[in-house]
Amino acid sequence: MDGRRDVPSWPLDTGEMAGRIRTHDWAATPLGPIVGWPDRLRGAVDICLSTPLACLVGWGDELVQIYNDAAAALIGAKHPDALGRPARESWAEIWPGLGPLIEAAYAHGEARRIDEFALRPDRGRGPELGYFTVACGPVRDADGAIAGAQLTAIETSDAVAARDALRASEERQAFLLALSDALRPLDDPGEIEAKAARLLAEHLEAGRTACAEREAGAAPHDGAAARGPGVPFAGPGDLVASPSGVEPARARTAQEAALVQDTAERTRNAVERARAEDRLRRKNAVLEGVNRIFREALTAASEEELGRVCLAVAEEVTGSAFSFMGEINAETDRLDDLSVSERGWAAFTMDDPNFPYGKVPTGFRIHGLYGRVLRDGRGLIANDPATHPDRIGTPPGHPRLQASLGVPLIQAGRTVGMVGMGNRPGGYRAEDLEAAEALAPAILQAVLNKRTSTALRESEERFRQFTDASSDLLWIRDADTLRLEYAGPAFEAIYGVRSEAALANGAVRRWIERIHPADRARTIAVLRRLRAGERVSHEFRILRASDGEERWIRNTDFPLVDAAGRVQRLGGIATDITQQRRAAERMQVLVAELQHRTRNLLGVVRSVAGRTLAGSGSLADFQRRFEDRLAALARVNGLLSRLDAGGRITFDDLIRSELAAHGVVAPESGGTQVVLAGPSGIRLRSSTVQVFALGLHELATNALKYGALSQPEGRLRVDWRLVRGRREAPRLRVEWRESGVAVTLTEEELSRRRGYGRELIEQALPYQLNAETDYALAPDGVRCTIVLPISTQAAEP
Repeated sequence: MDGRRDVPSWPLDTGEMAGRIRTHDWAATPLGPIVGWPDRLRGAVDICLSTPLACLVGWGDELVQIYNDAAAALIGAKHPDALGRPARESWAEIWPGLGPLIEAAYAHGEARRIDEFALRPDRGRGPELGYFTVACGPVRDADGAIAGAQLTAIETSDAVAARDALRASEERQAFLLALSDALRPLDDPGEIEAKAARLLAEHLEAGRTACAEREAGAAPHDGAAARGPGVPFAGPGDLVASPSGVEPARARTAQEAALVQDTAERTRNAVERARAEDRLRRKNAVLEGVNRIFREALTAASEEELGRVCLAVAEEVTGSAFSFMGEINAETDRLDDLSVSERGWAAFTMDDPNFPYGKVPTGFRIHGLYGRVLRDGRGLIANDPATHPDRIGTPPGHPRLQASLGVPLIQAGRTVGMVGMGNRPGGYRAEDLEAAEALAPAILQAVLNKRTSTALRESEERFRQFTDASSDLLWIRDADTLRLEYAGPAFEAIYGVRSEAALANGAVRRWIERIHPADRARTIAVLRRLRAGERVSHEFRILRASDGEERWIRNTDFPLVDAAGRVQRLGGIATDITQQRRAAERMQVLVAELQHRTRNLLGVVRSVAGRTLAGSGSLADFQRRFEDRLAALARVNGLLSRLDAGGRITFDDLIRSELAAHGVVAPESGGTQVVLAGPSGIRLRSSTVQVFALGLHELATNALKYGALSQPEGRLRVDWRLVRGRREAPRLRVEWRESGVAVTLTEEELSRRRGYGRELIEQALPYQLNAETDYALAPDGVRCTIVLPISTQAAEP
């Protein structure tokens, strides 16, 4: 150690201060020559020189200071004279703050620290305020006694500045947030500006702060220019905020000026927000009013009721005391009121039979304030109606008009009516006119929609009544998809499916499935023709879904086109013509049968006439016989005429009809002379029944004249039954038996008895009817057997 004192190059450090320490005249200081310094002092100096921090060693009672390069930069102008001098002399200006720290280390051996110690070092730019963390501790000699103190300084200026800036920013943001919170619930621009000015003045501790709005092209306000940092915004018409009444001795900082500008900006935003919200409220009120109008239009019972709703909305939006709505009568060129508001009726006390209470008046001459609105087609505000050039006064009973607002109702560029409002407290404003003009198109559209919907509803009701009453089916399909869109109530009767179910599953495929397979292709082709714009009438068969019955349908189909002539839908009227078809078919059969029967009848009549004439002794005799036989033919034709299509006369009906015509009553009707025995319902062929009836007529006539029915004791029995004929075909066997009388005939009478009647039975029936006959005249009456074919099919002639 002692050897190191002799080394002239100590301290070994190469810095500026190491060189100065080596060359300094330490002998002139209380420390004495450097070679005599104790090791503890040398060690403290080595540590001081080696640290990059500002470091100072004070030694002895005088605290003679030795410092490093970093400390030299802080000492500034006092360097290098401060080297080797007492610390109290070098730091006299800050010793009140620094001295206690050093004395605590040197006198009491305490290590202490001071944070954010303010210094103003001159680093070549003049004194600058800086902040340091300063720490000081004792330095002991070899015996452990305190021989000096070592002080280290770390600059924290940037950290302090950052913290202060952060604190200032937080305070600024806190103020601005509080300002925003305070301004948010306000909606009056003047109130917003006053509140912002008061809060800014309180925050800046200024006497007064003013906010004003600068007109376009104007210079900054005097207060802003003269009293402080008035901060206008970028454009004319923006807000200018300036704290006034500021103490002249203290100028505002840049942060305060920025705060003023931020405050002005937020105030401007709040004012714009309030104005925008006010505009939005008015627009929302209009929109809500429009929604209410169209909502109420759905349920309003009449156009006048809807008008009252529209007027109530207009009164609410504009603050009017009453209102009316009128329409120009195109025929009279006068104004007809469409509706008067409820407030209007409540305010009117008019006692005029021409305008009874509650009845909307009509026929007003177009003049006055409302006439100006109608003629000019523009909205009009008259806040002093009594002095307006178009004033005409008000009729008795009308409330005094203090303010008037009128807006036209315009359709397709033409004024068709107006809405008039009156007596808003304080008069009407431009925004009231704007709101009323925004409502007017909706009011007109709602009224027109109401008229259209009323007309449509009435038309639909007429259409519904028509379709409900019609047995025909009205239907509509989409032309592109062919899906069923409408089907009248007759759908169920015709197709066997409820119209609701048909619409729910309206695919054309389901309809085609119901069409008879033989008619499907032709019906599908009709749809193609309809799509092409052609009108088509056609008939087809369906298999009705409810019972599977085949029905004939006649469709009259037509395309439904839009304004451009494009086919949009297919419509048609379907008629069930099944009964008509059946009637026509029956008529065909009847006509054919009538022709057949007529030919047969004429042949029978001709034959009867010829045979009767040949066997008659005179014209009178011919007339009597011929009329009897014609009566028989008439009776059987009467039976034929009462038959349905395909019907046949049964034998039991024929025999009873013939006997009844002769006054003969069968036992089942209370008689005793005639017995009829056989099954009922045996159908005879229509083509043979006339000749067969003549044969029965001849048997009955002979029985009445000469046989069993000519005497009370005579009896007649007719039996019939079905028997098998050739080829197993059923045939009718009729047995006619007379008894109970003795037949005594002269040769002449016997010859006559062999006349027409017997020839008819024995010759005509076998020839014309393919019948088998056996005729015999027994002593007690006639025995006759007839076997003939019968009808086996409904359509057999």
